[in-house]
Amino acid sequence: MSLLTALSSGTSGIEANSNDLSVIGDNIANANTVGFKMSRSDFESQLSQSLLGGGSVGDGVQMTTVQQIITQGSLTQTGNSTDMALQGNGMFIVSGKAGGGGGDLYTRDGQFNIDKSGYLVTQSGNRVQGYSADASGGIQNTVGDMQVGNATVVATPTGTIQMKGTLDPNAAILTPDITSSATAAATSNVSQAVTIYDSTGAAHAATVYFNRTGTGAWNYNVLTDAGGNGGQAGTPVSIASGSMTFDNTGKLSADPTETSNFTPTNAAAQTLKLNFGTPTSTAGGSGTDGLTSSVTATTGTAGTSSSINYASADGHQAGTLTSVAVGADGTITGTFSNGVNQAVGQVAIAEFAAPDQLKRLGANLYAATPNDAVGGANQAAGGSGDALVGKAGDAGRGTIAAGALEQSNVDITNQFVNMIAAQRDFEANSKTVTTADQMLNDLIQMKR
Repeated sequence: MSLLTALSSGTSGIEANSNDLSVIGDNIANANTVGFKMSRSDFESQLSQSLLGGGSVGDGVQMTTVQQIITQGSLTQTGNSTDMALQGNGMFIVSGKAGGGGGDLYTRDGQFNIDKSGYLVTQSGNRVQGYSADASGGIQNTVGDMQVGNATVVATPTGTIQMKGTLDPNAAILTPDITSSATAAATSNVSQAVTIYDSTGAAHAATVYFNRTGTGAWNYNVLTDAGGNGGQAGTPVSIASGSMTFDNTGKLSADPTETSNFTPTNAAAQTLKLNFGTPTSTAGGSGTDGLTSSVTATTGTAGTSSSINYASADGHQAGTLTSVAVGADGTITGTFSNGVNQAVGQVAIAEFAAPDQLKRLGANLYAATPNDAVGGANQAAGGSGDALVGKAGDAGRGTIAAGALEQSNVDITNQFVNMIAAQRDFEANSKTVTTADQMLNDLIQMKR
């Protein structure tokens, strides 16, 4: 082995540890970068020289790759509804440009917000990719830009009025008089108000009046103001009516009969269905999941035990988006001004066979390297593989924590220890160089 080889070996060690110090410095600098994944230096010995008589002497060291360590970072709650953190495998997908790359890029940084055009974007304006939702909240199968901020809900007319309660089987038999609200109330055994909507989203106040007509037999009338139904304002009009029967155990025994005639002003005519439960005559029906006819309290006056304890009508007015919430599967649910909660999209997640071999582009973004067969200065050989796109929680992909961010996985303590080791290795290799230099100087002095 020559002294020049010793100089070369020492120099390679100085260079390798200098590069290692750059990697460590990068880790420390990004200790507070959201979604950052630390790197480590991988070293290997250089070609050795064979010696006469057997054995060999190495020719120093080189840093082969900078390997990314894709481990989970800790989560920090932010309270911002559009912040997202991945727990487990996968990457968020964004569309844009960074570091000379473009198209679909990948990140663990979930600092998202909604821009002025309603798109879900990163802090640098790249658009988050996901599945859009149709007008009724159904998630589609095509991945693209997520425009969630401009979501609206169209008006939906009421189709069904549902009620639950108890009708007194011993109530007085009354003949209904629906010529006015006062007479309708006076000639009914029990009543319940409910709000219904027409095809334009206009709300109509309606009241359902119940009348006992005989043993186990009841009638009902749904009244609303005639002014909103093509008639004279201030007078009631029946928009649905029918009858129902109960068996001797108080259970609804058959589907109620029904007549409906709701023709709201300036809106389409619509049919109202009254849901009072599934009768015993229907397969699987219990006759007790809606209205029943039973005595529930001691009654001093006939009919006072009748009560409606649940009333609901479907349909709603048009609504605009007021807030969003994100589920563990990435579904973004919008809350609208009309009280409707409905999905407006779902964030897509990409998974890779070798995520540590993604290419860093800066701005917390990565690019896929599916066909990288030889690697590069900061890239392990083999490539990341193709992006396998799907939904959070499916096929090994991580779930999403809403209102939270994933912190860097850098451990400062370990980095300082690694820094000390790199410094000591650098100093030791510099001693190799200075010692070899002194020995060369001694040889030169011998000639003199």
